[in-house]
Amino acid sequence: MAGLLTDLQRLYREAEKATETYNGTEERLKRQRAEVRRLDAELARTRASLHDSRGAAGRLARQQYQSSGNLSRTCGCCWPATRSTRSTRGM
Repeated sequence: MAGLLTDLQRLYREAEKATETYNGTEERLKRQRAEVRRLDAELARTRASLHDSRGAAGRLARQQYQSSGNLSRTCGCCWPATRSTRSTRGM
């Protein structure tokens, strides 16, 4: 009978220790889930910002492309000289 009581007390302590381990693990899991939610939200904001930036870069490239003809005539230092510019320089 004394052996059974000793086994029961040992099993009780092991169950208590397992419960504490479980509770600690559950708490860490809650914190990690909260961190994942925070990182997911940050990732979504970053992706949206990247999408917006790509759109802005595309608009800027289109504007530069569409106005490149005007720039080449007005700013010879930025663009290669055209035939009309070369012919007027010799005059």
